[in-house]
Amino acid sequence: MANLTLREAFINHKFILVEEMLKENSSSYKELSNWDQSYLVTEALKHKSFRITFTLIDQKLVETDLFELDHFSGSFIETVFGNIPFYSQPVSAFNYEILSKEEPNEEAMNFLEKFASAIENIDETISNTTILKWALVKRMPAKAIEILIQKGCKVNEIDASENSLLHLDLPEEYFGLLINYGLNVNHKNKGNVTPLQKAIDAGNKKAVQTLLENGADPQHKDNRGNSMFYVALVDKLNYDIYDLLCEFDSPNFDETNTDGVSMLFEYIRRLDNYSSENSLRYLSKMLDQGADLTHKCLYYGSPTTPLDIAITKNFAVFEIVLNHLYADINEQDDNGNTLLHKVCNVNLNFEAEKAKDIYKKVKLVLEKGADISIRNAQDKLPIDLASNDNLKEKTVQLLLKQNQ
Repeated sequence: MANLTLREAFINHKFILVEEMLKENSSSYKELSNWDQSYLVTEALKHKSFRITFTLIDQKLVETDLFELDHFSGSFIETVFGNIPFYSQPVSAFNYEILSKEEPNEEAMNFLEKFASAIENIDETISNTTILKWALVKRMPAKAIEILIQKGCKVNEIDASENSLLHLDLPEEYFGLLINYGLNVNHKNKGNVTPLQKAIDAGNKKAVQTLLENGADPQHKDNRGNSMFYVALVDKLNYDIYDLLCEFDSPNFDETNTDGVSMLFEYIRRLDNYSSENSLRYLSKMLDQGADLTHKCLYYGSPTTPLDIAITKNFAVFEIVLNHLYADINEQDDNGNTLLHKVCNVNLNFEAEKAKDIYKKVKLVLEKGADISIRNAQDKLPIDLASNDNLKEKTVQLLLKQNQ
């Protein structure tokens, strides 16, 4: 065995021999390729031969001053941090949830504490990252994160875009830890994005809950003037997160964004013939929560209500809306048009299949008490508007029956 080279020794996991060889002939480590140097460290850590790491440090064979590194990736420090055996197997995005339920290996935690003490300028930013940020992204155990903070890593670091560590997509236990160290849950980055919006964007419901429990503001407006309720429901269609937000606050359905539209308006506008049952269910929920169908928004520069937009949607959407309409069914707009006028005036664009939808809508409006005798500002009856399109023949016949 004494005739083994250093490379042969660590490949065969003879780590006691490796340690002796490093002490007796430190140059043998420098003669290894970069890959073999990293492999030696990786294998030693995998087998919990922690003394190898400190032998390398004591023999001044590796750099432990973060400030002196040109880059973090591939460095000795990164190699060590990336291979500490906290769990029964290496952590990945696929097994983190399972492994995180394990109690981190005590021997590995003790090693981390000692190794972190050996790093100079541990709070230094290098290659646009820090050790703490790297450790969070790599899902080191929460206890390991605490050790790094206690050893000098700055928890309140802000990157070039003014993101805090709470802007990272992390498991919820990290959010609680970072918040306990004083991070502001409502800190805005240069894009006016808060950690709550980042968590919503990532669909991280547990992180959203932790942030809300610690005072995150669901009424915060993004650069388009949309609240976090809007982001969750309209932009992300994340019904679970919307429900969670509603447990902490109520949406303001009257406010409009920079485009001049409300949350309800835009939600209805985006509905199509392929909208899911959940989409329709949450339309009902918003209306049950008090969203106003007659609140005027600006749409292509013209005052338009959510009700106006619903008229152009399929019957399933229109039926839900009409069943939540508490305004006078015969109320006239600035042009004298009633709801019945507007339904009869929908442009079918030569699409025959839409004619039945119009027929069903008119029938429903009539059942709700619509008056067919009201004339608009152009002295037009609803039937006059329907008569302009041959595809609406059945609708015209339905209206004629009302006169009998």
